[in-house]
Amino acid sequence: MTPDGTDIFYGSIPVFRGFGRLMDPAMYSPLPDDWTVGVADIVESTKAIANQRYKAVNMAGAAVIAAVTNALENREFPFVFGGDGASFAVAPSDLVRAREALAATAAWVREDLDLVMRVALVPVKDIRAQGLDIRVARFGPSANLSYAMFSGGGLGWADAAMKRGEFAVPAAAPGTQPDLSGLSCRFEEIPATRGLILSVLVVPTKGADPRAFRKVIEDIIHLVEESPDAGRPTAAMAARRPGVRGACHAARTAVQAAHRRVGVHAVGLCRDALRHQGRQFRAEELCAAGGREFRLPQI
Repeated sequence: MTPDGTDIFYGSIPVFRGFGRLMDPAMYSPLPDDWTVGVADIVESTKAIANQRYKAVNMAGAAVIAAVTNALENREFPFVFGGDGASFAVAPSDLVRAREALAATAAWVREDLDLVMRVALVPVKDIRAQGLDIRVARFGPSANLSYAMFSGGGLGWADAAMKRGEFAVPAAAPGTQPDLSGLSCRFEEIPATRGLILSVLVVPTKGADPRAFRKVIEDIIHLVEESPDAGRPTAAMAARRPGVRGACHAARTAVQAAHRRVGVHAVGLCRDALRHQGRQFRAEELCAAGGREFRLPQI
């Protein structure tokens, strides 16, 4: 534990309920100055997806979460899955382990998936030196599930810095294997009930009025929550399935069900796309699997 106890920071953040409160700045707590943000993404992921390698791209992103989680021995930390990568934040006491996990994952992605993964570790103090902030909240759609959400523009800046080659973490030596225990991604398409699945990203322009942006997002949330289906097109599908299709699939169902309450997969907040985190939930709430608990990774 660090002298000021920042390694228990995330676990001490209260979980808020009610998705309509996600734009409330009071829900977000600033990351401690001595924390570090980790970012990872696949180089030329758009090209890889166009070549029908989306499963490998998604697996690489999920592997980051699994490797860091196992390296930290399942201690709570905020993380987000980005499809072609992942982002997270760790306390000083976990930095060395997180660095080793990132380096090992980059090596494994290169050798086993034949993809190139960029990874970087960005100190929070460097983010704030840019005049930005990085704040985190915990949204709980149920008693057994919470998502991490970031705001302040800092996560977006860290991602851009990584792509410029700054704060890079070199890949580990060939043959290095990350601990990917628990990683399971079984893919299944979710059919559109009305012919189209639409994802909307809403991001404010530079210099936009934060109050006006908040009003737009809150209006969207209100419209969707007033819709007949309550924005949950996957909930019934989960209930119909007789068994668990893996932690990755179950968590993806949960994430989609929750985020479609506002009809979006991500909503921009203060120049960051809102991010999510699935931590722990009981499987029977998703697919009547009988009370087992999934921990990580979940996307």
